[in-house]
Amino acid sequence: MKPLLWCVLLLSLTVNLSVNFVVDEGALQILLSVCSGVVLIGSGIGLWMLRDRGDAQVY
Repeated sequence: MKPLLWCVLLLSLTVNLSVNFVVDEGALQILLSVCSGVVLIGSGIGLWMLRDRGDAQVY
């Protein structure tokens, strides 16, 4: 699961960065940036929730 989330995170980051150079300004650029940003945040949260907590102490 983690490798898939890492791939999705890197792909959405690449898409988000390249949208600014490939797509002309307008609603399509905003829509693609928002969608890839949501996917980026979602995969980041998924990776954070699946992280190895190790010897975390509860206070």
